[in-house]
Amino acid sequence: MITKQLGESLLCISNGIEAKFSNFREERGTVYAELIIAKTEPPDPGLLHHSRMNLLSGQTKNGVARSLAERIPDLPWADLLEGMCFRALEWYRSGEPMERLTDVPPDEQPRWLLYPYLEHGGHTVLFADGSSGKSVIALAMAYSIATGDCLIGQLHSDPVPVAYLDWETNKQTHADRLRALAGARFGPDKLDIWYRRIYSSLEETAPAISEQLDKRNIGALVVDSAGLASRGSLMDPDSANGLFRAINAFRRPALILHHISKSEMSDKGKAYGTVYFHNNPRNTWSVLAAKNDSNPEQLGICLTHQKSNNGVYASKHAFTLTFRNANPGTAKERLIGIEIKSTGLEAYERFTATLSVRDRILLELRDGKLSAQELAERVETTAGNASKELSRLRKDGQVVNFPDRTWALPAR
Repeated sequence: MITKQLGESLLCISNGIEAKFSNFREERGTVYAELIIAKTEPPDPGLLHHSRMNLLSGQTKNGVARSLAERIPDLPWADLLEGMCFRALEWYRSGEPMERLTDVPPDEQPRWLLYPYLEHGGHTVLFADGSSGKSVIALAMAYSIATGDCLIGQLHSDPVPVAYLDWETNKQTHADRLRALAGARFGPDKLDIWYRRIYSSLEETAPAISEQLDKRNIGALVVDSAGLASRGSLMDPDSANGLFRAINAFRRPALILHHISKSEMSDKGKAYGTVYFHNNPRNTWSVLAAKNDSNPEQLGICLTHQKSNNGVYASKHAFTLTFRNANPGTAKERLIGIEIKSTGLEAYERFTATLSVRDRILLELRDGKLSAQELAERVETTAGNASKELSRLRKDGQVVNFPDRTWALPAR
């Protein structure tokens, strides 16, 4: 019997029969796997059996063997199936070989794929309330990774094709957004971003997706979004852990979009659901949106680094998204342009309100000298708190004070 590993699946070959085991799952003390049995040699090659199977159930295996014997009676189905299930179970339980860590060579690959958002060695959750622009930001990140022409972040590796796995929208919406972002670079010979609309959970469709990722040489993927891609309740740890097991099986960095509860609509908090949506990824970022009341074409986006497994957090920062539509207000209205520009947090009052007292003091001092009382009024704290923060900032060399009891940023 020949066995071949296909990503997170196992292929067993014997007597011209192929049995593929995938989607392994442990439930109630046993191991289940999706089983596809096919005949590969003439006459009449093709699919013979497809089911989800208990690999430890003799009754189940005997039933499948009897069914197959009715179709092709001249093969020892009971023995074949028993041997194949044993090999699959042994492979699943064994995992990868044990290695001494000192034998593992240094990793020459850069830590980041797209700094400071997506690492090579892990996944990132980007979470926000609905209509906050996170899908546009994710598509801009995908564009940056696929082209090296960075609309957002810095690419630390060569460009690689990106897969956009979508449960929420449709291909036309994302194609229009990408066309608006890319401009003249939009085209099959210039932009390698692949899209797939999915209806089942990612756990169910993972083997098929994995084959497509290999076929297209995909280097990173976007999952939009975690709620619909998960199996079961978002409050259930099995839902989150199952989703991340499927993503880990792809062995590629993934940007996972997720939502936030209404009670945490700020730049703080965690993604909605079980804590494992926060614990499993390498990094998490929250997205806070702010409208521009003077320009309805613009949307402010504030990104806050909420979790980093490597302990170094990127600074809070903001962008302004400007949307341009052709023929506004008519039946022919359509999106024709999206521009993304870095902006200061002070451009949006909602963003400055999320800063610490310390950071707001530094922001206010950009306008010139101010007293502790004036700073306290501007940052909405007490004069005592403002004085304490100013003393700490002076010790750090970030502010200077004057005989008239005013404070300023040091001269550069």
